[in-house]
Amino acid sequence: MGASAGPTRDLSGLGRGRGGYSGWRSRSRSPRAPATAPVLNYSVRVLGRAHRDLVEIRDYLGSDSPEAAELVEKLLSASEKLEQLPRWGAVPRDARLKGPGFRFRAVGSYLIFYKILRKQVRVYRVLHGRRAYEDIL
Repeated sequence: MGASAGPTRDLSGLGRGRGGYSGWRSRSRSPRAPATAPVLNYSVRVLGRAHRDLVEIRDYLGSDSPEAAELVEKLLSASEKLEQLPRWGAVPRDARLKGPGFRFRAVGSYLIFYKILRKQVRVYRVLHGRRAYEDIL
């Protein structure tokens, strides 16, 4: 007679997160306690070159075009959201960008490149994803 392997767990209801199962709970927290983190607002600063990028995008698509205005508004809105979610963007794979601390957030075909410095998010560039951005930054 073999030894019992112990009780089994039904894992079918648990979702998979990036770091493994997202459904596990910490033993130190009550199941009814909200799992909210304090909201820390950062300031967002769009640097001059990023601002010029936005103007160039608008001009390229047509300064009178409603689509251009809508795209620039989406890019600005995504930049503003970095106030509350500065780590929302991904870390680049390229060591030349990763080393200095760049992060990026994709909005449609465009990439917003930024760094988190203390309590400030600095937006350095807004570029089309097909550009060779590794050499531009």
